[in-house]
Amino acid sequence: MNLDDNKYIYIRGLILLGIFIILHYAYDFFPNVVFQIFSGINESVFQHMKIAFYSYIILTIIEFFVFKKKITDTIREGFEAQEDFGLNIRQSISELTLK
Repeated sequence: MNLDDNKYIYIRGLILLGIFIILHYAYDFFPNVVFQIFSGINESVFQHMKIAFYSYIILTIIEFFVFKKKITDTIREGFEAQEDFGLNIRQSISELTLK
């Protein structure tokens, strides 16, 4: 799946919403310290922002492991392009200095 595709963005949004809902009610079902850190314990704005933050972090970690090969290949291609550009610049400079 292409990471820039609209379909992927909608699926990602639905997964984020699902994680948000799970974390929103997790403390109600399992009231302990661990869920108190990641889940909301009351209906304040801060608690909802905390749930959204941890939902996004969880989704990003899941995406990293699912798309790890695609991400590393993209990064490797970027480094190769930068390396080629650097070699071309060095070659041009050395040619100018030899003239």
